[in-house]
Amino acid sequence: MNFKRIVVLVTCLLLAVVISGHDHFKVYLAKSTMFKDTEVRLKDQFDLKGSLYKVTALAKFANPVSKNGSRIMDHNAHLTWYAIEFVKGMPPAKRVVIVQNQFGKQKFLLGKARFLLLPTLKIKKGHVFPDKLDHFKCYEILESKFEPRRVKLTDQFSRAIVSAYVKKPRYFCNPVAKNRGVIKDKRYHLTCYYMEPREEVVNRKVAIRNQFGANRLYVGKSNILCVPTKKIEFKVVK
Repeated sequence: MNFKRIVVLVTCLLLAVVISGHDHFKVYLAKSTMFKDTEVRLKDQFDLKGSLYKVTALAKFANPVSKNGSRIMDHNAHLTWYAIEFVKGMPPAKRVVIVQNQFGKQKFLLGKARFLLLPTLKIKKGHVFPDKLDHFKCYEILESKFEPRRVKLTDQFSRAIVSAYVKKPRYFCNPVAKNRGVIKDKRYHLTCYYMEPREEVVNRKVAIRNQFGANRLYVGKSNILCVPTKKIEFKVVK
């Protein structure tokens, strides 16, 4: 076996480890009148010194999801999405990133950070806080090439199988240290794709708790699917 084949084999094995041990997420629009603006310091692989961000709104809520019959690894793994705005620190920059996941190898041009994702307890009998789940900082994807496809999804809000049309990559998310927190798994990233589910109506009230406190959410339709992803390389561009 030559050196090139060994490198390819090792890369595939590392990708399998990253993907197989982590969940996909189905993301729903959400709102709450109880959240108040706050500031946090975020440090990730694009910003090693950390920058200050203002958290402005609660925007989305994510369930772990079975994609095409895959097993959900952690039924407690929920993420609440908060909109963020840069305050001071490392100035926002565009980056080109190469990634790989179950949809193949992809190249993205990234813009500003738009969301902070917090591990969240869904307050319901039998659920516990997802201690092993990282926070994530999500950057908008400005340019990409992607072949749309259909997937079948099942999660805690829709026990029946829902067919969805995955259209394009929308956000790329790094694990992030919030304030004095630590990153648990530096290899695990998320690529979040805009999608359109078929014949799905969700109108729920969900009680949650995370590091921003307890809250009650009004959850609407889903429009994003997040996929476990390995980041291969990246660079800053002008």
